[in-house]
Amino acid sequence: MAIGTSKIGVLGGKAIVPGGSQTFNSPGTFSVPVGVSEVNITGKGGAGNSGNSGNAGNDGGGGSGGSSGWRITSTPCCGNFINFIRRNGGGAGGGPTPTRAAAPCGPNGGCLSVPGPAALNAALNGNAGNAGTVGAAGNSGNTGTASTGLGRNFTGGSGGNGGTAGNGGTGGNGGSGGASVSGPSPTPQPGPPALPSYSPGASGGAGGTCGGGSGQSNLNSPTPGCSPPAQTSRGGGGAGSVNAGSSGAGPDNSGTAGAGGTCGGGNGGFYNGGANPWMGPTNTVFPYGSNGSPNVRRAGGGGGGTCSGANSKYGSAGGGGGRGNAGNAGGAGNAGASASPSTFNCEPVTPGGSYPITAGSPGGQIVISWNPQ
Repeated sequence: MAIGTSKIGVLGGKAIVPGGSQTFNSPGTFSVPVGVSEVNITGKGGAGNSGNSGNAGNDGGGGSGGSSGWRITSTPCCGNFINFIRRNGGGAGGGPTPTRAAAPCGPNGGCLSVPGPAALNAALNGNAGNAGTVGAAGNSGNTGTASTGLGRNFTGGSGGNGGTAGNGGTGGNGGSGGASVSGPSPTPQPGPPALPSYSPGASGGAGGTCGGGSGQSNLNSPTPGCSPPAQTSRGGGGAGSVNAGSSGAGPDNSGTAGAGGTCGGGNGGFYNGGANPWMGPTNTVFPYGSNGSPNVRRAGGGGGGTCSGANSKYGSAGGGGGRGNAGNAGGAGNAGASASPSTFNCEPVTPGGSYPITAGSPGGQIVISWNPQ
C-alpha cells in the first residue's frame, strides 16, 4: 500500500461523516450535512400561558335611611277628635331598583297608622343594603405553541388555571330610626284627646356605618303648625361612595337637612315650610329621606325627618344609611406548565437537504443530532 493512501481509498469506501448536533430556540432551517441520511430529533413546545386573574366581586349596596320618630297629631274628624300618628321613611340605598331596600314607610309614602303604645316607642331602623354578588372566575391560560421539525409535532405546555372569583362586598348598615314620643293609642272621642308629654332632646337616629350622617334630635318647645318658624327634625344624609353624609342640624326652619355624601348619597328629609305638608305622599314638602343615586350602588339613603304641627308632638329624625363595601379582588391566575420533551430516533433525511424548523414560544426548543455515518 502506498504511503499516504487511506485504507478507505485503497478499499474503495467513502469518508466517514462525523457526528454532530444543532439546537433551535427560534424558527430556522436545518441543513442536512452531505453524507447524513438519518438523524435523531428531540423537542418540546412553548410553556403554557398563565391563567387570568379572577374578577372582583360586585360592590355591596348602601343601607337605607332610618325612619323618623312618630308624629302624633290631634285632629277633628267627623264630629270627634282622633290622634293621627305617622312617621316618615328613610330613602333607599343606591343602585338599580332590584338592589334597593327602602326603609319601612318610605320613601314614597309615610306611615299613617294606628299602632299601640309599644309600637309608638319603637324606633324604625333602615334596612341594610344587599351584599354584592360574587365576581366571575378568571379564564384559563392558553396552551403553549407547538414546536415542529422533520414532520414531527411537539406540543406546548398546558395553560394555567384562572384565578378564583372575588367575593361581593357586604351591604351598608341602615340608619337608625329616630326616637318617638310615647302616647295613647288613637281612639275617636268627643273632645281633643290628651297628647303625650313632650320630651325635648329625644335622640336622633345614628347614621349607618360607614359614613351615614346622624338624624337631628327633636328640639325645644314646638311651635304650633308646620309653617315657619316651625320646629323640625332633619334627617341625616346617606353616605356617598367617597365621602360621609352630613348630620341634620339647625334651629327651627333655618337649618338644613343632612346632605348626602359624594358620590350618590341621599339627602336627609327636611320640612321646608310649604303648605299642607301632611296631605299626601305626592306633596314635595314631605320630609322623607331621599334615595341614594341609582347609579352609585354603594351610596346610602337619607334619613327621614319630621316637624311639629298644630296640636301635635313629634319625634326625632332618622340617620342616613351607611356606605356599602367594595367587592373583594379576585385571585391571581396560576402559571402555565412547561412542555415535556419527547424524542424520535432514526428519522430519515435527504443528505444535503433543507428542512424548516419552528420553536414554540416561550421556551420551545428543537435539537437535531446525528451519529457518525
